[in-house]
Amino acid sequence: MRQNFSVEATKFVEPTKVEAPSRRILIVDDDEDVRLLLKTNLEYEGFRVQDCGSLQEMRQALRTQAFDAVLLDIFLSNENGLDALPGIIRENPALKIIVMTGHGSVDLAVQAMRKGASSFLIKSSDPHLIAKELKAAVFSQYGIAALRDEPLPENFGIIGVSAAMAHVLDSINRMKDVDSTVLVAGESGTGKELVARALHRLSNRSEGRFGAINCGAIPENLLESELFGHKKSAFTDAKVDRKGIFEVCSGGSLLLDEIGEMPLSLQVKLLRVLQEREITPIGSSEPMRVDVRVIASTNRDLEEEVRAGRFR
Repeated sequence: MRQNFSVEATKFVEPTKVEAPSRRILIVDDDEDVRLLLKTNLEYEGFRVQDCGSLQEMRQALRTQAFDAVLLDIFLSNENGLDALPGIIRENPALKIIVMTGHGSVDLAVQAMRKGASSFLIKSSDPHLIAKELKAAVFSQYGIAALRDEPLPENFGIIGVSAAMAHVLDSINRMKDVDSTVLVAGESGTGKELVARALHRLSNRSEGRFGAINCGAIPENLLESELFGHKKSAFTDAKVDRKGIFEVCSGGSLLLDEIGEMPLSLQVKLLRVLQEREITPIGSSEPMRVDVRVIASTNRDLEEEVRAGRFR
């Protein structure tokens, strides 16, 4: 299953003073051995941990105490943690919830994220990975100054210590290895390309090529060739075969900058690429497989563009 995600780029906001997070964690799992193992490892990582074995005990704990995050098992005895998620978040809107299960799947992960989970983990995950996810969930509430033990490399060029920027960085961290199309939305000058480059360089595609093309800066009659390539003699000036940027970036990531400027006629062909992962160079009748993660950016309100009939 392939899902699309979006991350909102924001303007820099001057930092405000924040208190250091207490990193109080609540573990909810009906397996006492699992709870003990997780608690031992997380306390070693510096967390203050409490555990319980049911949703009822969890709700009681949340009513009487403050926690930074909850590590919630999806499948409890006679209870479904996934079904309980919306209610928990409604009652505790600032709470970060990381769901976990012994039987992970992409479908379950997508369901959990749609219901409001911060992230999704498999119980067999390395305890250090679980601790890392919890740190990201906890620290994102306090601004990225609290993330100094695991910062983004400085050469990404992303600078900011506001809660809004922490949210952007948290989104990048969650999406970096999810091989899905991402839309980065924001006004001109807010750093959308920096976000796209960070997504690529932190992902498992970082060894592959990163390419970028401005969909609004190239005439329509040339943009198709730039995207998909062409065969020799496909048109008057086609003297040799030419690879398009999709083929060049196969194995890596491609930023389609200002996607809202792309002509409708090309949007149809782009849709096929996103759905089938195939391109057809101009002048060829043979489709070609490509393995590219597409990151798109726009400063337009695409929902409004769709309503106006200017975007598919």
